Amino acid sequence: MKNQFNVGDWCYYDFDLKQVVRIEDGRVYEVTDGYFNHGGDINDHCFPIDLQVKVISNDVEYWYKEFHKINNNGLNIHGLIDRLTEIWVEMCENKDNKQKLSELYDKLNNFGDQVVRKVRDISFENVDDVKLYK
Repeated sequence: MKNQFNVGDWCYYDFDLKQVVRIEDGRVYEVTDGYFNHGGDINDHCFPIDLQVKVISNDVEYWYKEFHKINNNGLNIHGLIDRLTEIWVEMCENKDNKQKLSELYDKLNNFGDQVVRKVRDISFENVDDVKLYK
């Protein structure tokens, strides 16, 4: 069975520490960080606080921050964060399977590297000696 939480429990939700504020039918429906609430049927994106989930969350958050550092207004940041979240969920679900987790770390880092590299390469594009991006 999926992780069980109670109102007031702390969990990781989408690689960030949150507190459970609403449960319906044994599923998490709302969490908060004290500033923002996130709601809906979000149980599948909530994981208990343990060292492995914390490390995984920190590693995914690294790429989240790297994507936000990229100075490109056209960047699909929401799509990138959605993909990071998908990878994070899969990593948390497989935290006890070392081989699968290693493959998922490769997937995460390849994804992050490709995004940063492609945006960097695009930013150096020139047409007739005119930079396309400042």
